[in-house]
Amino acid sequence: MKARALLSQVCRRLRPKPTATFRRSSSSSSASARHATIRRARAPWHHDPWRVAVATALGAAGSYAAVHVRYADTEPLTGRTHLAVLSHAQARQRDEEDFAKYKEYNAELILSPGHGDSLRARHIALLLVRAAHHGLAIRQRHAAVPRQRITDRGLQWMDGLRWEVVVVRCHSANAMIFPGAGKIVVSSGVLLHRRGDCCHPSPRVLESRTVLEIGHVIGRHSSGVLSWLAPLVKKVPVLLYLMMFLRRRSELEADEIGLMVLAAAGVHPRVALRVQQAFGSMAPPRTLLDSLRSTHPSSRARLELLARPDVMGRALELYNLVVVLG
Repeated sequence: MKARALLSQVCRRLRPKPTATFRRSSSSSSASARHATIRRARAPWHHDPWRVAVATALGAAGSYAAVHVRYADTEPLTGRTHLAVLSHAQARQRDEEDFAKYKEYNAELILSPGHGDSLRARHIALLLVRAAHHGLAIRQRHAAVPRQRITDRGLQWMDGLRWEVVVVRCHSANAMIFPGAGKIVVSSGVLLHRRGDCCHPSPRVLESRTVLEIGHVIGRHSSGVLSWLAPLVKKVPVLLYLMMFLRRRSELEADEIGLMVLAAAGVHPRVALRVQQAFGSMAPPRTLLDSLRSTHPSSRARLELLARPDVMGRALELYNLVVVLG
């Protein structure tokens, strides 16, 4: 009997409770009237789209804030803020290994270090690197308001780079960079400016192409989000378009940084406009699909960036400071 009573108590506790209950309510007109009061069960929060939207927004904002605090880095010459997910040591080690493989694979095309073109390219690159340090020092000393002075660590981390410039035999006017290690590759076509059937040395073209690669180093583009996306492209092919977009944006940022470095070197910033116009006149037209899959922005986009009043204004301000103060 005791077992049967215990079993009945357990069954009563496990029996689901009714969602609707009825209670009596007395009134002056009719004391026996009954009103049904429906108790609705409260739905879980994830069934409410507004709560889901708020929770998603708060989670995304918190994640962005955490990543920004952890990986945010400010470029000192332009003041742009970007994410640097790799440390200086990690980027340097990776790019030095890649550069060693590149030299081994293209050993037959690389000019000797004592070649005249190699010496000239190395000399100009080192001058531009020193100019970047000099221009930043001038901006820090002559800021209009002390609070607006650049408090970033500057470019001291570049002192640990073992800069190296190699020239490869190639008729195209191209250059490339291994940003984390400070390794610059310049094609021999950059050293000559074609005019008709003759070739004339053009130091301005060499400066403009080299300073763009130095802009990648200063911008720490080897440590950016692209280092995360590159291994995922094979698994998620659609990320290729996002990767190409980020590459084009890094090229534009390198153009802006390079413009500031040219100004710090005492070269008038509008020289970069003329050089870009010359290269743009030789570039073939692009379709929309070509633009989406391209790693470099169009010449029109680059010219629009360099000609923007705020970008050119900062470069001219630094140029005037360098010319007046030395």
